[in-house]
Amino acid sequence: MSVQCIVQVSVLGVRHVLDQTLEFENGLNAIEGYNGSGKTTLLKAIKYCLNYIPDDSLVRRDSSVAVKFRLTNGLYRTYRKLTGDAEDEELKPYSINGNKVSDTEYVVDLNNVGINNHTVHFMIPEFDWKEMARKDNWQLALLIENLSPELEDIKYDFEEVQEKLRRRSGKEKDEEFDRLQRQLEEVKTRRRTTFLESFDALATQVDRYYKMVTGDQNVKAELKIVNPAEPYEEVEFLISSKHGTIDTLALSFGEISFVSTALMFAFQHALQTPFVILDRFDVSFSGTSCIKVSRGLVEIMEATGLQISVICHKDMMGEVVVNVIHLKGKE
Repeated sequence: MSVQCIVQVSVLGVRHVLDQTLEFENGLNAIEGYNGSGKTTLLKAIKYCLNYIPDDSLVRRDSSVAVKFRLTNGLYRTYRKLTGDAEDEELKPYSINGNKVSDTEYVVDLNNVGINNHTVHFMIPEFDWKEMARKDNWQLALLIENLSPELEDIKYDFEEVQEKLRRRSGKEKDEEFDRLQRQLEEVKTRRRTTFLESFDALATQVDRYYKMVTGDQNVKAELKIVNPAEPYEEVEFLISSKHGTIDTLALSFGEISFVSTALMFAFQHALQTPFVILDRFDVSFSGTSCIKVSRGLVEIMEATGLQISVICHKDMMGEVVVNVIHLKGKE
């Protein structure tokens, strides 16, 4: 049993967003609203409800944010986070389907349906996802490595052993030095294996999503490891056609957005996330490109079942989306 899609989001007392309930469809949703209506803040509110944003700076007294999901077993689950006091039984800030729960119960239940800090980071990306294709090789490698929830423990072990070896610099080699060297190689092997698993899951999908997003079957997109011995150090993103390889640094802003969009959906595929919400989606596309990429999103949605929601600042996507969500703003 896991989350299939978002069904509804309700906000009450959230700063910069009027109190309202928004209905989502299991397909392609476009979230529209006037400047200042709180479109970006809405995403922060959703992450707040899903316990990704721990502080209460978004909300006022007597505030609440609720996210209702449909699960893969056909049932529904509503998570609501309120301003309150986790230590006070009567003012507990967490509830599931109307029942008050502790913060631990809330987090555990979310995790049981596939929602946790690791997955939310990709479902509702907080980094500037439209610039993914402009990342340096080491930054792209780090993003790929972050796909694995095991990364944190592995990197901690890796850096700990490296630090112990650094402290022994200049000393004579002995049994302890040899033991640390063996341990370092073991951790490097774990890191390499884990990274390659994430890389392979991503690399096999990048070209597929690039072709769906652009509609261009004559251009190939691929990921390439720079140093096979330490693959987690650098990864290149390459685009090639019959005219040769194209340097991503030479691409226009709109072309970079196409590449970044393809990368983002390849990440979603690798993680098998049930939904994704992307902010400022259409800002970097021209009118023609916006319609083309919108049709690509429909193709992705139909091919994968992924629920896709995008925050729009133009009105050009209405003809292809399943559901247009109008965010009310102050008149």
